[in-house]
Amino acid sequence: MGQTFNITDTNGNNDGYREIIEVPASGTDALSSQRYYNQAYVRIIVDASGNATYYDTSGYPCSASAGNSLQKQIFNTFNSALAKNETFTDNREGSTVTMCTLDVSKVMTDVNAGKLTNFNGVVY
Repeated sequence: MGQTFNITDTNGNNDGYREIIEVPASGTDALSSQRYYNQAYVRIIVDASGNATYYDTSGYPCSASAGNSLQKQIFNTFNSALAKNETFTDNREGSTVTMCTLDVSKVMTDVNAGKLTNFNGVVY
């Protein structure tokens, strides 16, 4: 069995357990099966302007108008459950932070109604 973590190589993407929450870098990834990004049923990527893009487990974009019926449902469920561009003051840093919050009860309503088939409970 090979070593999972290697802090002496040039790949900064495999240095410790924290890496399992990071988006993988391109190229060889010894942690690919452990990464939450790769395990996720849906990946929600929010850019600096607060725009959210939703991807299914295969990495295909989901929208209200494109893709198969499950991809459309993923978009509808998570877009309605995601509150975007909320702010709070980080007193430690002395700045305003913009964030998103996910209303899990809205997601669970659609899961329980059978609208999100094979939902594995992992949202990234």
